[in-house]
Amino acid sequence: MMTIDEAIKRYTDNAEYERTHSNLQGCLDFKQLAKWLKELKESRMVLDILGQFLVDVDLDVCCEDLVMADNYCEYYCENQKPSCWYRWAKMKAREVNTDANSN
Repeated sequence: MMTIDEAIKRYTDNAEYERTHSNLQGCLDFKQLAKWLKELKESRMVLDILGQFLVDVDLDVCCEDLVMADNYCEYYCENQKPSCWYRWAKMKAREVNTDANSN
C-alpha cells in the first residue's frame, strides 16, 4: 500500500513528466492531485495536533504546547482560544511538515 508521501511524490513526478512531454492538461491534472494530497496530509496533522490538545484539556494536564497555544491565542486572537486553536495547530503542522521535508 502506498503512503500519502509516496502518492504526492508520484503525482509530482507524473506532472513533471507530462510537462516535459508537452501535455499541459495532464501536467495540470497531476499537479492538482498532488496539491490535494498535500492539503489532506496537512489537515490530518492539524487534526492530530488539535486532538492531543483536547485530550490534554479534558485531563486538565498542563503542558508546554498548551501554554504555547494560549500564548499564540492571546497574541493573535485576543485570547479567543476556541476560535484560534485551529490556526495555531495548522501553524504547528506546517512547521513539522517543513522540518520533515528539509531532512
